[in-house]
Amino acid sequence: MARLRRFMPRLRRPSSPEPLAPPVAPEEAQVLGRLLAYLVVVGMFAAAAWAYRQGFYKGQPFPRNTFLFMPGDHFNDLFNALGPLRNHDPYSFPTANYFPFGYLIAYPFTWFSRTGDTIVWTMVVVGGLGLYVAKQLDFILAVDRWFVVVVLTVMTYAFLISFDRGNLEGLITVLIAGWAYSLQTGRRTVAALCVAAMAAMKAFPLVFVVVFLIRRDWRSLAISVAGTLVLSF
Repeated sequence: MARLRRFMPRLRRPSSPEPLAPPVAPEEAQVLGRLLAYLVVVGMFAAAAWAYRQGFYKGQPFPRNTFLFMPGDHFNDLFNALGPLRNHDPYSFPTANYFPFGYLIAYPFTWFSRTGDTIVWTMVVVGGLGLYVAKQLDFILAVDRWFVVVVLTVMTYAFLISFDRGNLEGLITVLIAGWAYSLQTGRRTVAALCVAAMAAMKAFPLVFVVVFLIRRDWRSLAISVAGTLVLSF
């Protein structure tokens, strides 16, 4: 997501969390925010029109008849993960590719029906990302803010393809948002714990400890590594 405000490095922990730094040029930032939202809307409708033409008029099969994933296979990443998890054997599924903590985080979703799974997953992922985007764009006038927040949360291709699959990576994305917001507001311990939770689900989020290395924040680095090990075991 394009940054519209300063990302202020903090090498010392403040006595109390600081608010997000204001944009350098508020008026220009508001214009840029609205412009990004309009471009996303235009791009989505253009992609939908192209896919409709390819599929309905030309009779083209997947992948030309959609800009998402295979039609009829919606949310199956979620269902494929939760099915074996309900039987307490997540690794019985051939493509199970999360560390154990990832399935522990996903386990509460098994308490619901198939429809309930999709509703709860949507509430967690859309709600978490929407809240993060709303916090980032709090400088936009209220009359435009909700439009921009909704568009930049649920109408980008990166979100739509993941949402279409019901991919558990959506939970990792919410944790990434929590990591970023925690750094912005000086909550270093929370940021480190977010990295630990992500890395205990999949290895790639460990790349975010680079920020701690650059800042020479050894305490946060140690919490991230130790937290990852504890949650994994």
